Amino acid sequence: MTYTMHYDSPLGGILLAADEEGLTGLWFETQKYFAAKLAPEHEEKMTPALDAACRWLDVYFSGREPDFTPKLHLVGSDFRQAVWALLRKIPYGQTTTYGALAGRLAEQSGKRVSAQAVGGAVGHNPVSLIVPCHRVVGSGGSLFCVVPRDPNASVAVNRIQWNEKTGGYDNVEVLYRSESGEPFLVFACADMGESIDPDTEVIVTNSGEEPLKWYPYYGIVALPYSSEDGRELGYDFTVYTENDSMDGGDVGDDGMWTAPTAEQLAGYVWTWQGDLAEQPAMATMSLTQGSGAEPGQITFTWWYTKDYGDPQEIYEGSWSLPDGGEYIDLTMPRSGGRQYTKGEAPTTVSGMFPVQVPAAFDVFPVLNVTGGGGAYGFPIQQFPYELLMFNPAQG
Repeated sequence: MTYTMHYDSPLGGILLAADEEGLTGLWFETQKYFAAKLAPEHEEKMTPALDAACRWLDVYFSGREPDFTPKLHLVGSDFRQAVWALLRKIPYGQTTTYGALAGRLAEQSGKRVSAQAVGGAVGHNPVSLIVPCHRVVGSGGSLFCVVPRDPNASVAVNRIQWNEKTGGYDNVEVLYRSESGEPFLVFACADMGESIDPDTEVIVTNSGEEPLKWYPYYGIVALPYSSEDGRELGYDFTVYTENDSMDGGDVGDDGMWTAPTAEQLAGYVWTWQGDLAEQPAMATMSLTQGSGAEPGQITFTWWYTKDYGDPQEIYEGSWSLPDGGEYIDLTMPRSGGRQYTKGEAPTTVSGMFPVQVPAAFDVFPVLNVTGGGGAYGFPIQQFPYELLMFNPAQG
């Protein structure tokens, strides 16, 4: 049986849940994945585990470090359990990065672990604060320098948070206001894990025009624009990485993102790791160059990590880079996998997908793909135009 109770904290309402084995959940009422995995049948009642959690929160919100930990009963995959175990080892008052946690997991398992996959597990932590996911920060991302084209534009920058109950964003904090169109900086973290929901909203209003809302994502080249009429309200961006470098050295202007070449795309087998339908998942994408004007060949495969070697879907088709290389033109019918049925109506990934790589590609080979979405996007895109970040396969 699951038991619940509410706790009023200085940061807002908290829902606590526990069963006979220990504390199973601690969620802020407005956080993402609020009450995820909470049993449909539960009773509001004080238990020893809930009482211990309340005493822990009393000490924590008094500004002191609790000298005890309530008994926990965390439910999740082996990978998530491993990540949550590392979170509990982060000392009070200190922070670490998603990349550092991924490195420690790789040492433990002997397998490559991406910061993106770690971010997904951190984001699904069911017991906030006591399992300190708030002590994990990003090590890099995109620093946008937004320069409004209209010197008289008004600008508003807000810290926002997705509200599962209302299905919209809550305005958490006002970060910046301007009525004279000065340039300003906005940072989008590279290690946001799933990064489905942005945490920053930019509103630009030019003279005589409707306000335009923009939500910055890591790696996305486009700055504030209107998808309806193509209005561009700002321009210019750069990329920030830890120690101002891609690999520990100084790369200077090579921190910019640019369009890839066909040789760069075909030079690696590209891999993706993340969560899909709340399960750890992986994907590979292999491209070969065509001859002359002929398109190249592409194979895209994805599977749940627990089913390694048994893909859910396989897509095979053709690709090309039109003039400029800012988009990859794909046509990939589904050809295999668990979800494939011989003779089925065609299921195809097709369209023009924006792509970009770092200018310092030789030392930082990463491929970002966005666009598509809906019925025509990659099957691992969980919402239209989600950014997909691919890394080279190891070994």
